[in-house]
Amino acid sequence: MIVIYHNTKKIIQVFDDKNNTIVFDKRKDIPTNLERIAQEFPDHIIVWCNILIKNEIDLEFIKNYKVPENKILSYCPENEDFFPKAIGYVENSPSIKINKSVTYITWQMSSLVGFAHASIFIKTKNKQIYHSNFDFYLNNISRSNILLGLFCFSEPKLLKSEIANIKSIKATNSDLFKFVKLQLRSRWVFLLFLNFIIYENKFLIFSLIKCLFTKQIKSQNNDFSLPILDSDFKDTIDVLIPTIGRKKYLYDVLIDLKNQTHLPKNVIIIEQNDQKDSISELDYLTNQSWPFEIKHIFTHQTGACNSRNLGLDQLASNWCFLADDDVRFENNFLQKCLNRLYIYDYKAVTVACLQKGEVNPYKSVFQWFTFGTCSSIVRTDVLKNIRFGMGFEFGFGEDDDFGMKIRNQGVDIAFFNEPQMLHLKAPIGGFRTKFIQEWANDSVQPKPSPTIMLLKQTHNSKHEINGFRTTLFFKYYKVSGIKNPLKYFRYFNKQWKQSLFWANYLKNKNQ
Repeated sequence: MIVIYHNTKKIIQVFDDKNNTIVFDKRKDIPTNLERIAQEFPDHIIVWCNILIKNEIDLEFIKNYKVPENKILSYCPENEDFFPKAIGYVENSPSIKINKSVTYITWQMSSLVGFAHASIFIKTKNKQIYHSNFDFYLNNISRSNILLGLFCFSEPKLLKSEIANIKSIKATNSDLFKFVKLQLRSRWVFLLFLNFIIYENKFLIFSLIKCLFTKQIKSQNNDFSLPILDSDFKDTIDVLIPTIGRKKYLYDVLIDLKNQTHLPKNVIIIEQNDQKDSISELDYLTNQSWPFEIKHIFTHQTGACNSRNLGLDQLASNWCFLADDDVRFENNFLQKCLNRLYIYDYKAVTVACLQKGEVNPYKSVFQWFTFGTCSSIVRTDVLKNIRFGMGFEFGFGEDDDFGMKIRNQGVDIAFFNEPQMLHLKAPIGGFRTKFIQEWANDSVQPKPSPTIMLLKQTHNSKHEINGFRTTLFFKYYKVSGIKNPLKYFRYFNKQWKQSLFWANYLKNKNQ
């Protein structure tokens, strides 16, 4: 372990884990020295810490931390990180509104305190990544590589106790525009500029013009994958499947589960049929033998959220596979997933679930910004106090909401590019009464959908919501049928207000 103490501009001291002094170039900036130190000690953990909190860093926590070559962690206890909250205008992800009380996914790194394996700084060394400002440099590394398998976290355990009255250096507006231009397509800096005008009455024309001379960082080819070795890792797993009117498709799923090299302990099936006098049509659950216990719940109340919540109450194994009634998978699917979860030391994962002919664009394991309710495996202890929000029933957003509940417990969600599942997208089965939302007959229809607005209000920052509002405005202008921009603007605002009204209604109704 190599520990670097700095004053945000220059390195002050460098020690190894035996407290020996490491030589560095006092004339050079922090990133330049850090990259040289990483080259000199390629198998070490590189720790950085502001000299002002030297006595507050928990080096014991770092020493005992299992540090693979794909993780970078830092922590900033302040409400605002290096970049202002306006970064939310152009990015809508869990990385923006950070839960500072738990280990939490974010590419927003801090120079205050943090650590990473030296190999990360060697792999990411690049003229476009480099910046003399240490915070800017760290954020360039994390944002450019998070989708390539670099796992990035805010980690409060890096400090022994809470720190008061620490004011770290913050990015200027010019820094923000430059960063957005480096990381995203050019159109986003214009949207950022527009959002500043609309929501903050700021006309940042000089920041905009200055950043236009900056080229976007070229796609990186860095590989942060961990070696996947066969292991004898075994653990109990339950499978949870809600179903309605898909008898044949569900049977095929059960056959796939029956043929698994690692058998589930329980398969929990929640069968829905809203017809009052109806009975179960799944005769094969009882007239055939299965190598696992089947827990069958029949309910007249339809809805995926309610069904999954009924199933979650029945979990009895260490893991839960949230599946759908029209998916297919290979016979070693569960074993491969559990093996990868063990290697990556993860408690939650969403697996690639593709339709026929669809090509998976992802080539590595990385942190997932959403959550898949038909293709995820989660530790059961994580789900103990989590349920699907009933405000999302028969709408959109329940999966993302559930994923955010997992993250806010300090549990990150990974994406596995393999093994893969096939999603048949079977036709809607069974006789069911069409559900009519309470706003269906409003003269002004809400936009976005009230359940999406509920999701945004629950988990996004104010800046993220405003940025989403701007992009939504432009997205639907062409298809609105209203050619007059002013007339469309007034109508869109009415739709937005309707969405806010119904989102608040759903929130209060399901508290």
